[in-house]
Amino acid sequence: AKFNAALERAKEAAGGDQERLRAIDEDAIFDEVAGGTKGRRLGLGNIARAERCGVVDPCSSLTQENQQLRETIKSLSQDNEATKAKQIQSDQKLDKLQEYLQTMCAALTQQNINFPPLRILEQVSESSRTTRQQPQQPGPVENSPDKDNNIQDEDLEANDDVAPFS
Repeated sequence: AKFNAALERAKEAAGGDQERLRAIDEDAIFDEVAGGTKGRRLGLGNIARAERCGVVDPCSSLTQENQQLRETIKSLSQDNEATKAKQIQSDQKLDKLQEYLQTMCAALTQQNINFPPLRILEQVSESSRTTRQQPQQPGPVENSPDKDNNIQDEDLEANDDVAPFS
């Protein structure tokens, strides 16, 4: 009853001015009316007194920590997505290289130039299958060494010191 009467007096003093009505602090009015009744505030209990006495709000530190954790999670998620994209690109490049190597070996075999089984190809295949979420089986070998001209040019440059086959 005392609170409502004090609130009405404050509203009358505002005289209908919207800014002054919004500036009315109901908690301060309640504190004046309640006058030292266990340091309680409207709807907040003893936390309000602790806040007025300079005690840090326990919720604010948790909120800041939660915000920091959200930002960390967001940053790590973006890093994870970027890493996945790089791995997909690397896997695609590896698939092209494997396909080119198989094609080259098949072409050399047709010319009666036999190589022992390529262990590096098997090792790379096994390691790439363990890192991929969905392992892909190598497709049928095409007899087109020009499948990726960039790969062919790089291989030719890397093997310039090898004598040509006759």
